[in-house]
Amino acid sequence: MDNSAPDIFDRFVQHLRAVDGRNSGDRESGRLVVFEEGSPRHASFLTTTDDLGAHLSALAEDAQLIWPEATSELAAFRLLSIHLQESLSPGGPDPRRLTADGIFRAPSDSPS
Repeated sequence: MDNSAPDIFDRFVQHLRAVDGRNSGDRESGRLVVFEEGSPRHASFLTTTDDLGAHLSALAEDAQLIWPEATSELAAFRLLSIHLQESLSPGGPDPRRLTADGIFRAPSDSPS
C-alpha cells in the first residue's frame, strides 16, 4: 500500500463518499466528516496525511485477512471507515482526532 503519496487523503475521501455521499474531507484543514449509515448522526475527525497514511498501514495486514480479495489499500480503507462509523456515539465530542496510534474522542485523550 502506497501510504506515502500525498493523495492518500483524497483517495480515502473518495472511498468514504462511495460508502455514503454525505461523507466529505478537506486535506488542507485535515478534516474528515463521516455520517453514520442511514442516520443524520455524523462526526468530524481531524488528521494529517501522514497520520492517516500511518493508521491505514497499521490496519492493512488485519484488513487483508478480512477481505483477502481486495488490495491492501482498499481493505485498509474499508476497515478504517468501519472504525470511524463505530466511533460515532451519541453525545461524543466533536471533532475527534485520528492519529497514527488510533481514534481519540477528545484531544486530551491522545498520547503525548
